[in-house]
Formats: sequence, structure tokens, C-alpha cells
Amino acid sequence: TSIFIVAAIVNFGVFYCLRDQDNFAYINVMEQNVTLSMQWTFKFRQLFVAALIGAVSFLIALVSLIIVGITKRIFLRIKDRVNAFSGNKWLSRIVSPTVGGLLIGTMCYVCPLVVGNGGMVLGPVVRFGAKGEISDNVLWCSMFAKMFTMGVSMNSGFIGGFLFPIITISIIAGVLAHRIATPGNSDDEPLGMYIACFLAAVPGAFAPMPLTLVLLPTSVLFLGLDQLAPITVSVIVAYLLFCGSGLFEKISKTREKKDEEATDEETMALAEQEQEENDLVYKNGRPVLT
Repeated sequence: TSIFIVAAIVNFGVFYCLRDQDNFAYINVMEQNVTLSMQWTFKFRQLFVAALIGAVSFLIALVSLIIVGITKRIFLRIKDRVNAFSGNKWLSRIVSPTVGGLLIGTMCYVCPLVVGNGGMVLGPVVRFGAKGEISDNVLWCSMFAKMFTMGVSMNSGFIGGFLFPIITISIIAGVLAHRIATPGNSDDEPLGMYIACFLAAVPGAFAPMPLTLVLLPTSVLFLGLDQLAPITVSVIVAYLLFCGSGLFEKISKTREKKDEEATDEETMALAEQEQEENDLVYKNGRPVLT
């Protein structure tokens, strides 16, 4: 966290020194982020909105982990069935990624906003989604599709983690929440607040690093100190509802128990297969030609 703070300070210093230069092309890329910050004027009632955002972020994080758990169980069953059918472990290592790749490719074709880790779509989602040029149905489908593809990729053998997919889910949720809270795309509520709060609160619901997650949207969106308050409230509410209530620990223990049961079943199946092979080789204590 200390390294993150030092890097953010240096980043701000370089940015403000170069922002007035016409040949500094990077400013044009980050103009949207700066605009979100400049349009956000802090008001005390935003703290209550941030608490609601924290509660919604808790639900989004819960659904995401449930989908990841379901996909994990599905691919474990596929692995067990393939191993039992073929008797070779290497075949399941081919079947699982193949099935996962087909599912991810299909979802990317149906919902293009789920392509990749989300880096290519975050800007268009904020720019066009806030203006209403992307329909609510597309955003809803893309958010749940991203949860599904994240679960599939994590459990079918693909490399990568959950950080960038969760960030994509958070920003889509922020745009959706802003459109629901401000019908007609009015400026009553700042879009930057919704994006920043969801960006920090969704991963903050189960990740015990609140300071880092509060500083993440602060550095990305060039926010001020007064704008830190709603983000902090949303992260605290989401974390208390998920981890503080003991729900996350209960889910983790349940998953560990099911994983142990699955491992025990696989071990027993391998032992039975080995015993059957031994019975074929030895009959009545005497070797049998096979």
C-alpha cells in the first residue's frame, strides 16, 4: 500500500506538470476520467447513497462467487466423468479447456462486451452507456455473462485471475445503477461517484484490503479528498455485509468441504480401478497372462 501511495503521488505530480502541454497526447486518453472527477461535487447525502451502493455491491460479489462455485463443480464433474470413461487423466486435461473455450467463445459472440479482461470495453461502456447509447438489456446481459465467463476461465484451465473481470463487472454495475437512479440521464447524481464506489466496493466485499481498493478509483479517476468519503463508506458496508457477517467464511468452508469430498471420491475411484487391474493380473494368487 505504501508503494501504491508513493506511485500515485508521483503520478499526480507528473500529470499536473504536463497537462497544459499541447503535445502531451496522453491527456486526451485520460480526459474522460478527469471529466468524471470534475462533474462530481461532494454532498453529505451521497454518503447514504454510498451505503446503498455497498449493499448492492455485496449482492453482486455474492452472485459472482456463487457462479464461480457452480462452474467449478460442473468442470470437476466433467473431469471425473471423462477420467472414469477413458481411464486416462490426460484426456480430461484436453476436454475441460476445449469445453471452456467453446463456452467463452460463444459468450463473446453473443455479448461482445465480455471479450478479454475488460480493458478494451471499459471506456466505451462509460462513454456510451452513460449517454443511453447502450441499452439496459445489453448491460445486464454483459454483466452476468462476464461473471459466467470468469467462472469458466478460472475453472477450465485458462490462465488469469479475477481482478480485471471484477473491475469490468463493477463498472458495468456502476453505469447501470446511475441510469436507474437518474432516469432520463439527468445530472442529479454524478456518474463518477457510482463508478468509483462500485469499482471499490464489489471487490472490497470479499478482499481484505480496503485502503488499496479506496485508492484504486481515487488514482484512476483523479478524485479529491472529499470524494474519498462515499467510496470508503461503500467499501466498509460491502465488507461488513459479506465478511463481517461470517457469510464469506461459511461459503469458503462449504467449498473446501466439497473439494475434499470430490478429492476423496476421485481417490477411491482410482483405487478401485487399480484393484480391478490387479484382479485381472492375479487370479487366485497366481499370475495370469493378459
